[in-house]
Amino acid sequence: MRAYISGPLTNGHNPEELKGFYEVLASLCEARGLEAYLPHEHTDPVTNGGISPRDVYVRDVHEIAGSELLLVYAGVPSHGVGGEVVFAGTVGADVILIHERDAKVSRFLLGSPAVVDTVVIESLGTAEIPVGAALDKWLARRQAGHQTRENAAVLTDPGIARKLLSRELRIVDSSTDEDVFTVDDSGRVVELEEGQLDAHGYKLRAGDLYSWRVGGWANLKKSRYYDVRPGESVIIRTRERLALPLDIVGTVHSLARLTLAGFSHTSTSVHPGWGTGRGGPAPLCVEVHNVGMSRLRISYGERFCRVIFFLAAAKAVIRAPTFEQVTAEFMTAAKARQDKLNVGRRRQTGALIVAAIAAVGGFFAVYLFIDLKAAITGMASVLVALGIGWAFSERLRLGFRNQAEDQPTE
Repeated sequence: MRAYISGPLTNGHNPEELKGFYEVLASLCEARGLEAYLPHEHTDPVTNGGISPRDVYVRDVHEIAGSELLLVYAGVPSHGVGGEVVFAGTVGADVILIHERDAKVSRFLLGSPAVVDTVVIESLGTAEIPVGAALDKWLARRQAGHQTRENAAVLTDPGIARKLLSRELRIVDSSTDEDVFTVDDSGRVVELEEGQLDAHGYKLRAGDLYSWRVGGWANLKKSRYYDVRPGESVIIRTRERLALPLDIVGTVHSLARLTLAGFSHTSTSVHPGWGTGRGGPAPLCVEVHNVGMSRLRISYGERFCRVIFFLAAAKAVIRAPTFEQVTAEFMTAAKARQDKLNVGRRRQTGALIVAAIAAVGGFFAVYLFIDLKAAITGMASVLVALGIGWAFSERLRLGFRNQAEDQPTE
């Protein structure tokens, strides 16, 4: 689990003291097994002043969206801190507020439904013990919720729970080749890794990624991440492998935090009988599209979608295609799309070369028959027009390239 350390950086009365306090908060989190993110180590307004406000916003929003907890120092008024607390509420992250006893804290902030606890301290130097106690309480509450999470929506139907118990319905982590659920001594289904199962379904993680820009699989496990450019579509192959019996169907949905960041995904289905062939449980291939204005990062093992299971009234008559069949169909379609893109790029490049040759010819013609100044002015205008034309055609090419085509998404 991850914790985001939130606090004023721009208008703090003593920035160095505040940064030291934030580092104490991070160490308290890390001592309890939480991965802590400190904004001032990445987007500090002094040491990282060259980063644009837009990039700071995108980075912070992305980090908050990937965190389960925000530790927020609210002793000094800050627009940024208020915005981070509001955003935390939209993505389901918990907030623990920290402020001095005599600090005047906005009632709007105190009243946020994302705030699960408030720690009142005498001073920054005396905060370690009460903040540590608040973290322990939050973790205990979280653990209690985790232990009863077998009652979440994905398992509320007794029929689905029985399918998991009998291993007819399986979700396997491809990195360990083990089922992600186990059965405890009382016969309850319990997830092995906390945070995957929630009240809506089971969150799936990124295992690999296919990019038309690079023309192949990105090997996320080795590269650790891939930055999806604005307007770019990619296929994400899940780290989990699924096997569904013939009387269970699944639907795949986007996570709110990724949708808010700019990712778009059309909900897809998982056929009854998926992953029950000779190859065993099989991953899903899910297409996502970056509709935002900034690059969006997909990291190996990052939760990016949710699968919800439904028990059918009867077993399916038509069996699902095998993963090999879907992959072969997908690769054929991907190759056709890549070939089409290559043809378009060659035509685009050829047209610009012809235009450049014509521009050079026009330069010499004007130079020989009129004068040098007019030739230089005309040449500069042509080069500017070529640059604008190239940028516009490249933008169009990106847009056309990522228009949805019939791609297998199971």
